[in-house]
Amino acid sequence: MENSSLGSVPDIAILTTSLPPEVWFAIHDLLPFESLKSLALSSKGYRKFVLPSLFRNIKLSLKSLAAFQDGSLAGLGTVVRHISFMNLSNPPFKDIVILSRIYCASLRNFPNLTSLSIYLAPTHALFYDIPVAVLHKISHYEFFKRLRGLEINIKSPRTGERWETPQDTFATLCVEDIEFLRTEVGRDELYNHNTFPAPPALETFTISSGESRENVVSQWITRGEISIAERDAGRILSVPNEKRLDIGTLDTTATGIPLPVVFFQKSALARTLKVLKINAGMFRTLPLLQKLNVADRTVDFDGGPYESLEELVIGVRGTEHGYLQTLEGISWWFPNLRVLNVTALQSYHCSMRTTDTGYSNLSSLSKLTRVTFPWPFDWDDWEGMIIVGPRDLEESVLDALDDPWAGMPALEYVDFVDWLKEKGEERDICRIFGRTGDRKPRWEVRSEEVPDIFHELEAFRQN
Repeated sequence: MENSSLGSVPDIAILTTSLPPEVWFAIHDLLPFESLKSLALSSKGYRKFVLPSLFRNIKLSLKSLAAFQDGSLAGLGTVVRHISFMNLSNPPFKDIVILSRIYCASLRNFPNLTSLSIYLAPTHALFYDIPVAVLHKISHYEFFKRLRGLEINIKSPRTGERWETPQDTFATLCVEDIEFLRTEVGRDELYNHNTFPAPPALETFTISSGESRENVVSQWITRGEISIAERDAGRILSVPNEKRLDIGTLDTTATGIPLPVVFFQKSALARTLKVLKINAGMFRTLPLLQKLNVADRTVDFDGGPYESLEELVIGVRGTEHGYLQTLEGISWWFPNLRVLNVTALQSYHCSMRTTDTGYSNLSSLSKLTRVTFPWPFDWDDWEGMIIVGPRDLEESVLDALDDPWAGMPALEYVDFVDWLKEKGEERDICRIFGRTGDRKPRWEVRSEEVPDIFHELEAFRQN
């Protein structure tokens, strides 16, 4: 067996670790499950190397779950290290709750998990309650304490959907599903800040969302479906007359700050977080994290800075002012940052003036080595919006490095990515090199496919 044409055991080990899990799943799906035992790979030597790679990352669906529980893959749950929750992006809300409950209960079959990806599409009324309920349920497992990676993607409520109160939603659910959304402390209490589970010591955290519920509410206000009145520090939504949709009252004090953000803050305080990927569309700008300490009196913890973080990937939505606010907050929140990747989801908000200001905002980051910015533009009286040329970009970077008040002594390069091109096209990238070395010229332009950091989120939102 060891002399088969498949090669030696070390060769197989190299092969299995070099191929992505999707390839192994494709191979596995083409084989009859009952034939697996007859393969040469089923020998003890080969299985030792192949199985951990073949089933290290799985997408949890009802079909795959059945295979791991009592089917052809029974007993292999111990080799699984990463799980993605599937089929929670577009079905009716009732099915989302049912699947979430089943998935959470099934995680006992995977005791050695080190990372999770959760994709959810809740209703308006329970926009953040479902993700928090899922987090709370999985927090009861032993592996939760050992999690090092967590990804939470929350889909925007569908445009045009009517507002549903929790009572409307619960009317479609069975008792088991309602209990899944309730806390253990009271049958009438939903998950909130006070019932948040103690987070694990994460190293990588990804949190993405579509529009915040606050933005969706503003659309309804514009359409005249509801009115809004200020009361104290919070906001109360009310219906002006019986002709409009009766939603009663709703406290939206923290609707612009999803509960998973609280989870991030608490996780970051463990001083283990190294990589943060965050789509700022959910609360506009990163500095609004600070709002939590002021507006939400129910949260009892100290804020940043988060000194352990070394890499930040952030997708910025909104206005040019919001883009600047984000850059202003980064140096304070993450003083030891080494890698920064800013993706502007509307590139036309990134002017040359904004970019120049960005250098100043990041100048105190003495350990910063690599930066990725959207390729900025300028306005021409005759041509309108024009892309800034490479030589002007080079001059702007070198001027920033020559500024006596500037820092960034470790800067290796700045990449400017043209996000104005259509998705799937090769994008132009202009790289401006820092002061290290004698490279001349200090810039180069290339075209290549640039992976959208939040591509899964974008596809998820379109479902």
